[in-house]
Amino acid sequence: MLGLALVIFPGQVLGYLSMMMGIALLVYGGIVFGVYFSAKKHETTIAFPIDSLFCLLAGVALLAMPQFFINMMMVVLGALLVLGGAWQIWLFFRACRQKIRIGWGFYLLPILVLGAGIVILINPFAVAKSLVVFIGITILCYALMCFVNATLIKRAL
Repeated sequence: MLGLALVIFPGQVLGYLSMMMGIALLVYGGIVFGVYFSAKKHETTIAFPIDSLFCLLAGVALLAMPQFFINMMMVVLGALLVLGGAWQIWLFFRACRQKIRIGWGFYLLPILVLGAGIVILINPFAVAKSLVVFIGITILCYALMCFVNATLIKRAL
């Protein structure tokens, strides 16, 4: 069911997932604040939970603007991929300057990583939807393989 939902409704699933993360952050922040105020009533000295305040703020922001956070996470992922691919290419060039032979095949993966990062930075939301569809297809394939394996095992017994 989850795989089908991810494949059929990728945009809505992304929004709901970010909202669920916002609710989880709100619950966590609320629980920690509840513990803080409960301990304060019992005159126990406890530090102010500043991290839970940030969790509450992030939860409210995720609930208010889920699409913004999805796009921001994709931009961060794209930037990390660009930096990672560029770093690997730079390391290979540096190794070549030190007379270490590196075949051109080793450059393929860093170039693909760099290209994926650039594509994500150009259109983050479309890539996010494609990523969700890919994960949904993967879940469906996994479910199909589990079904086939269970059927084969049942026949063998």
